Amino acid sequence: FIAGVRMRRSSAIDLSGIDYRYLYNKRQTRFISRKLLNYYCSRRAVSSLIAFHSNNARLCVDADTGCRVICNVRSIKFSADQDVAGRYRDIIAGADSVVTNSENTARLLVENEIAPADKITVIHNAVPLPESEFSDRKGVILYAGSIKGIKDPMTFVRACEYLIGRKGRKVIVIMAGDGPMKGQVEDYIEKNELSEYFRLTGEIPPDELPYAEASVFVNTSVRESSSNSILEALSFGVPVVAADNPGNRGILSHLNSHQLVPVSDYMAMGEAIDRVLSFSEEQRRELFEESRSFIRENYSVTDIVDQYIRLLKK
Repeated sequence: FIAGVRMRRSSAIDLSGIDYRYLYNKRQTRFISRKLLNYYCSRRAVSSLIAFHSNNARLCVDADTGCRVICNVRSIKFSADQDVAGRYRDIIAGADSVVTNSENTARLLVENEIAPADKITVIHNAVPLPESEFSDRKGVILYAGSIKGIKDPMTFVRACEYLIGRKGRKVIVIMAGDGPMKGQVEDYIEKNELSEYFRLTGEIPPDELPYAEASVFVNTSVRESSSNSILEALSFGVPVVAADNPGNRGILSHLNSHQLVPVSDYMAMGEAIDRVLSFSEEQRRELFEESRSFIRENYSVTDIVDQYIRLLKK
């Protein structure tokens, strides 16, 4: 449900032990959820609603608040799942406009006849630029993301095995994340006697991901909309090796030296990581500066907020 409260500092509120549910996710509570949303919008004189999840968007459309409804589409699951595509198609038909976080997602929405091009605005994810100084890091390979099929973690593990066994690289491999394939990854690492090289951290908060320790960041996703982890790695000036899907290509094709390799090709991935680890200090310094400038110029929080404000003023 939605309610208006006086804002307080989060540090002054004890939220431990609280379990919550979204009312509109249950058939019995959707009616009251719509009523609460109407009441809130009326009392607060809300003019626009931005929904970042299909369930939220469904509620905003069905509530008929009189507000402008903007559906924010941040996943491209609809391109591979007809049920999801149908749900988005129906919701977007009732929404006033659509925001996506990448040109690739916008293209797929049009190609799958989910939204017309004139209804879509592309606003990238905002990426804060951390304080970071150049460091010629050696031999630390970072994977950060869910350990599930769409992320293709086994290609990553096999690429690292190739790098260690074929190339003789002495590396530290950090896998930050969790998911249904974690057991398969752990079994492969143990079976192939790779445990001394790998550190599986489990899921950790985004602001604690060890980008600053990484010599190279690797993304092996079969498909991506706009990878936050790639953008965050670039914000730290870390070299990136990524599977050549349209979402990753949309980011890295604007930059020099970062590597795109065929999807699910572990040998090509291993070779690309090896090339990056072989960069000279001068190459790494140039890449560091270019990557951080790219984030500063295209993904700054201020610019992204301004883009949303311009959208709301239309």
